[in-house]
Amino acid sequence: MTQLLTRRSVLAATAAALFLSPTASAQLFPEDPIIDGVRTNDVLKIRQALLNGVSANSTTADKIPLIILAAQLGHSDALAELINGRARLNDRAPDGQTALAVAARRGDLACVQLLILAKADVDKGGKFDETPLFQAIRSGNVQVVKALIEAGADLALNDPTGRTPVELAQELRLNRVEAVLREAGAS
Repeated sequence: MTQLLTRRSVLAATAAALFLSPTASAQLFPEDPIIDGVRTNDVLKIRQALLNGVSANSTTADKIPLIILAAQLGHSDALAELINGRARLNDRAPDGQTALAVAARRGDLACVQLLILAKADVDKGGKFDETPLFQAIRSGNVQVVKALIEAGADLALNDPTGRTPVELAQELRLNRVEAVLREAGAS
């Protein structure tokens, strides 16, 4: 009888832990179809959710706007569908990031170009108030830096520590990025 109670206790404790665990519950219970569509880059699932009245400005349980989630994952198809669904381009995640800052930091040219074409603010600060240009410099991706410059990113802005874009590129020893910045008129 004691062994039976012990087994039941273990099973009950395991079931309770699974029920209360956010990770386990996410695996046991399906999430919102639009969030699942963004996570899996499933344009049809996103489109259907939007047609069913779900907002492109929805957020995850962690309050991350879906447009930022798509940028974080590098899912340009999902990002394009959210943009077409009128997602707010300059929303911020709880950590202050915008979708463009996230895409620039990842060095994701496709997502950066989509957001620029949709008219996301190229100078809206992201994490620690760094603009997408500073995030792109950190990524080391010359093409993303060029795309932001061509979109009108302000080369005269400093980061929160007072560095210019050129100074950050020098500090990170990114000679090609520095050359692109100087060629564009940054000092």
